[in-house]
Amino acid sequence: MKGLETIAAGLPPGRFPDSVVPVPRTVSYRFVAFLVCLVFLAPMTWAADWSFDPIFTFAAERTDDVFASSGAVAGSGESDVALTLDARLAMTANNPRSEVSFVYQPMHEAYQDFGDLDNTSHRVHLGWNFRPTRRNEWETNATWSRQERQRVSMDDPTLDQVALPRTRFETYSATAQWRAGLAPRSRLVLYGAVDGNRYDAGQVDGLRLADVTTTSAQVGYEFDANSLTVVGVSLFGSRIDEGFRGERDVLRLLGVYQRVTDERTIAITLGAAKTSVRDPGEDVPEGFQPDEPTEVVGSLTYQASLLRRGQLQMGLFRDVASSGGTGGTTISTGGFVSLRVPAGRWSHFSAYGHYAKRDPLSGQILAGESETMSYRVEWNGAFSSRWYLVVAGERFDQSSDEASLDRAYTIWSLGLRWSPTAPRR
Repeated sequence: MKGLETIAAGLPPGRFPDSVVPVPRTVSYRFVAFLVCLVFLAPMTWAADWSFDPIFTFAAERTDDVFASSGAVAGSGESDVALTLDARLAMTANNPRSEVSFVYQPMHEAYQDFGDLDNTSHRVHLGWNFRPTRRNEWETNATWSRQERQRVSMDDPTLDQVALPRTRFETYSATAQWRAGLAPRSRLVLYGAVDGNRYDAGQVDGLRLADVTTTSAQVGYEFDANSLTVVGVSLFGSRIDEGFRGERDVLRLLGVYQRVTDERTIAITLGAAKTSVRDPGEDVPEGFQPDEPTEVVGSLTYQASLLRRGQLQMGLFRDVASSGGTGGTTISTGGFVSLRVPAGRWSHFSAYGHYAKRDPLSGQILAGESETMSYRVEWNGAFSSRWYLVVAGERFDQSSDEASLDRAYTIWSLGLRWSPTAPRR
């Protein structure tokens, strides 16, 4: 049996280089918070229509660089096959005024030759949409995940993903939004969010990792220009805390345009973001004055229904954002595309792509550029309404001023997908 020790110069199985420096663990109460939310929401859903939709996928994956794809040591050129078992357990409850959704996604990977890389990940999502009156709407979402490597995800095409050296880490996010009608054609929009990540190790492969928390608040005004078009303006502030890499406040003034028809939706935001420094970070030379730039920011999102029940989503973005604790606050610029096209009675073809370039804000210490491109194609060939043959390929390319963040690998997979509660047709 080969193992990680073949790359890490004689380390025994299950051991990692001394560059992996553990940090003290604290008890995480985020999963408990999910249970509390469920108890709180349960009375609202007793009279609702419930549905449970589990999906299980068993697959064999072959990667051309097992250490790069698992986040261990990039560029080894060692290939391997992993057997994977993942599930998507989704529950929804609907009544005339509210909708509650809960999704749990566990996944386990077992490598054939490099058993040291076996890992299990978890992802939990809870959402609640409540409409007490026709002109008022409340929406909350919370997500928590724990994993050992970044996977190319088709669940959220807007998600900016950074592949890290091998270390277990948690990500979390919680959002709340309230739309309150002021008049028949206008609304006040209030929004708040907190998101971030935590690492088991404070240093991996010579790269120091900082736990990150971003806290945001937004107030906006929307007006219905006509039955299809909405225009508005919003003030959106964020505090980005990247530990020893510093802390910055970002204030954005944005114009909003949205047009919705039965077939397509286009949404545009455009404005300026002013950054101010609360803490320049460690290792800042005496007398150093960090820049506080003003940047042009915005986004463009397009969604459309295609022939034969197909769906297309694509967009562009530019914003001041966190680097995930790897390089300080950055200007993140990129785009994404997601496509789903039916290919038969139950079969379908899916494709996804995401590109992001992260430029550090000028005048920062401990910051470098990084660039990530990820994409995945997947064909689901149906044997019936409940059983599918899944053939997929994914590619991840990442380059950075930090050599330990360089990643490049391809994964091919072949598997079976079972949806036991899908209606028989």
